[in-house]
Amino acid sequence: MDAHARKAIGFLLWHLAAGVGGAAVLGGLVLWFDIGRLRTLIWSTGEPALALGLFLFGLFVTFGGCAMAAGVMAQGRQDRR
Repeated sequence: MDAHARKAIGFLLWHLAAGVGGAAVLGGLVLWFDIGRLRTLIWSTGEPALALGLFLFGLFVTFGGCAMAAGVMAQGRQDRR
């Protein structure tokens, strides 16, 4: 793999990590404050680990994808002053 490809993959992984971090914070806050009684619903199911995993996976995929897309789309931007 050449240097350009390594740099591009690093760029995407950095943005993915930022998105996953944001998703973890949001998911934690939603569960901490029991917004929409979601924490109560998750813990009252027969398989709370599965419900929690699906909730967090959905957030990680969504936020990670949005952060990577925003990073890619911002590449061509030139600030005009």
